[in-house]
Amino acid sequence: MNKLALITIILAVMLPVAIWSQCTDCNKSDDKVMKMEKSATTALPGYNKVVNLPDGKYFTYNFDKKPKIGTSILQVHVYDKKGRHTDDYEVYVVADMPSMKGAHASGDVKMRANKKGVLLTPVNFVMPGVWEVELKFVKDGKRLYHAAFELKI
Repeated sequence: MNKLALITIILAVMLPVAIWSQCTDCNKSDDKVMKMEKSATTALPGYNKVVNLPDGKYFTYNFDKKPKIGTSILQVHVYDKKGRHTDDYEVYVVADMPSMKGAHASGDVKMRANKKGVLLTPVNFVMPGVWEVELKFVKDGKRLYHAAFELKI
């Protein structure tokens, strides 16, 4: 057998293994954990709608402008029981395309407050399609609330 034939056989065997090892959907180590995480997510009602938090506070969310391909600024307004902005929570955002789970995921991005107390973070929509944006509210190191909304770019 010549060297070229041997190299071809090795590539034919190794290439599918290399591709499979890179596939995020193929390598879910524990589907039960993934389902539990997904079921813990609440669907959000829509932009500028009041969403109650478990401890009696509430929030609203929206974008600075209609989201399109590129960067849009997500705004989250968190209020105490008296209607004043509060900074009681760390809020994290994850943006991804459900149809391509993990391919464009932003990872947990911590939101930052501006001078008015509005939480802001840029969300980069890299291609058209359906996107899911998750909001995770953390207080004293524990996740208090987890919710998501979908939008079409």
